[in-house]
Formats: sequence, structure tokens, C-alpha cells
Amino acid sequence: KTAYEIVDCDWSSDVCSSDLTRAAEILALGEFATLVEAGLPLTEALGLLAEGASNPVLGQAFAETAQALKRGDALPDAFRRGFPAVPDYVHRLVESGGETGEFAKALRDAVAQMDYEERLRREIRNALVYPLFLIAAGIAAVLFILIAVVPRFKPMFAGRESSLPWLSQVVMSL
Repeated sequence: KTAYEIVDCDWSSDVCSSDLTRAAEILALGEFATLVEAGLPLTEALGLLAEGASNPVLGQAFAETAQALKRGDALPDAFRRGFPAVPDYVHRLVESGGETGEFAKALRDAVAQMDYEERLRREIRNALVYPLFLIAAGIAAVLFILIAVVPRFKPMFAGRESSLPWLSQVVMSL
């Protein structure tokens, strides 16, 4: 099994079961792109990242990718084997970068897109906090009125329910 299969990584959530965050993966892939742009051979860059990875899942993913390259696998296949859970466009960019000789640029573009998606996800989540708070506060206020305030007014209208508007009758019957 690959490192990602071991931890059962689900990218619809923010954190995988091994505490591998998207931000950590984006940073690691960005470091990989930087090493390749600096002219390091792929297997050497992958080996350095495998040894120095702060997250063991990333370290194993880089090591698996390096081993696959050393066995003679094509770059896209090796990358897919080591990083099966990254978005599909990353694999496609790696494949096109490998074919055109612009692997570092393609990987950098993939990292930029992943970073953009992560920032957008965070901004949307943050933008939804305030409306959700308002909805919860509104529900709490209505429940408070129905549970604490309305029962105190029931004795005042005892026997005169038919003279109340229909909505008030419904509220008083609760």
C-alpha cells in the first residue's frame, strides 16, 4: 500500500487521519518544485524531501516516488504511485510537464492552483461563519420566547383565546 492508502486520506475534508493537512502537502510540493528548478535530479530531490519531511506520510510518498523512478517507471506513473490522493489536475500537469520538459513549471502551476483552492475554501468557510451564527442566535431567541416568555402570558389570556388573532392562538397553544 502507498502512504496515502495507509492513512485513508480524504481531500473533501481539511485534515487526513494522519494530520496531513493540505497546507503541508502544498508546501512540500512547492519545495519539490524549488529543488527541481534549482537543477537537482528528480531522484535526489525526492530523496532529500523524503529524509527531511516533517510528516511521515509525505516522507513515505516522496520515497515511494523516488523508488518508482529508480525502477524505471515514467515520471507521471511514479508521481501517481506516490501521490494518488492529490487532485487529478496535478497528475495531468505532471504528465504534461514531463512530456514538454517543463516539469518544474508544471509542478509550480499545480502548487499555485492547490494553494488558490485552499485559500478559497478557507475564505468561503470564514464567510459562512457569521450567517450561521445569526441563524443560530435567531433560533435560540425564538425558542427562548416560546419556552420562557409565552407561558407567563398564558394566564392573562385564559378564557379569552377566541378573541386573539389566529397566530397568537397557535403560539399560546404551544
